Amino acid sequence: MNTLRIPALLCSALALAVFTPSAEAGSLFASEGLGLPRDGYDIAARGTGGTSIGSVDPYQMSVNNPAAIGWVIRPQVQAGLVTENNWITTRDSDGSTRVGGTRLPGIRLAIPWPGSLRWGAGFRDLTDGRYTIESVFNEGADDEFTRTIHGAGSIGQLYAEFAVPIADVVSVGARFGWVGGTLREQSEDDFFDGDVTDTETVLRTRVENAKSAAFGIQARPVERVSVGAYFGQVSNARLKSLLENDSGVTSEQRRKYDYPSTWGIGGAFRMTKRWEVLADYSTTMWSDAEVLDDNTSTFNDFQDGVHIGIGVRRLSDPAATIRSRLSRRTVWRLGYRYDELGLPSPTGDPIKEWALTGGVGIPVQFDRGFVDGLVEFGRRGDKDEVGLRETFFRMGVGVTFQQLPPAF
Repeated sequence: MNTLRIPALLCSALALAVFTPSAEAGSLFASEGLGLPRDGYDIAARGTGGTSIGSVDPYQMSVNNPAAIGWVIRPQVQAGLVTENNWITTRDSDGSTRVGGTRLPGIRLAIPWPGSLRWGAGFRDLTDGRYTIESVFNEGADDEFTRTIHGAGSIGQLYAEFAVPIADVVSVGARFGWVGGTLREQSEDDFFDGDVTDTETVLRTRVENAKSAAFGIQARPVERVSVGAYFGQVSNARLKSLLENDSGVTSEQRRKYDYPSTWGIGGAFRMTKRWEVLADYSTTMWSDAEVLDDNTSTFNDFQDGVHIGIGVRRLSDPAATIRSRLSRRTVWRLGYRYDELGLPSPTGDPIKEWALTGGVGIPVQFDRGFVDGLVEFGRRGDKDEVGLRETFFRMGVGVTFQQLPPAF
């Protein structure tokens, strides 16, 4: 095992595609790096294919565009929970292995105060480093052994933000945060010959002293059209790698990681009073990412990540009242998203991911937010091209609610 985890989203998981995933794993694409990237969309936005950058909505709480909280009316909080089942198929396997897990993507608070200022704060995950891989080495030889590698941990962002709406037409916002976390990789070699001593090593990679900033804008130039854009950057992160074996011997290495910038644009068009079409495009400049060792670049061959989301939603009836039936106040969502993950592959082609999404938003009281449900089905990777394919099904639930009155 390398004494330092290469700080990339992926560097050798594709070479491990002949391994057998175990039932505790998350995604094999999360191995040997900072983990599988996670987007900043809330449960509602994920139901419309991952679209929110240009959505002018007082209940919109996706993290991507900091200008979005400029439309918040009352103190508001958002949180969600996502559970995933993942069927992993490798080139040399006859069937697939089901793995699964549940995670809390983040939590966000927005407060309108004082005057037209809107303040926000929260936490979100940037990567997910959970996976498990089992493989057999030296098969048939006296020193045959099984190696099991467990990955855990993630990289997250703690942030504060503000936005200012201007004349109910434009909102501008900024976000400043701290990026950090620890990834843990435990490797166990279990020898078939009982006379050979089994071994175990633990590698911990810490991301330290990284600061982030993002700037965004949303505008509603005409009543039925809204647009938005954002740009984000993370300062050079310090990576601290600690390797410990079962004898208690430890080694340490430090490097700097030039984290990539990201930007995106989006829009929404209200076709009728209840039907709206949304679209997002964003990219993360992984091709500019570098690992710096004594001011020398040691890894810089990533591809840029791309996200394209298209969605449609049926909004609440604007004429609905507190006595209207629930169906008039419920929001329905459908969407499709396509992602290129920016990960190296044997063919040089991008690792692709697509998903069909759907969701529903049930109002909290009458106008104090929504309880949102999500279903998502998609695929990641390709068994023939890169040797690994993952088919996933996700379900999620989230709540976005504003300050509740003392009586209703």
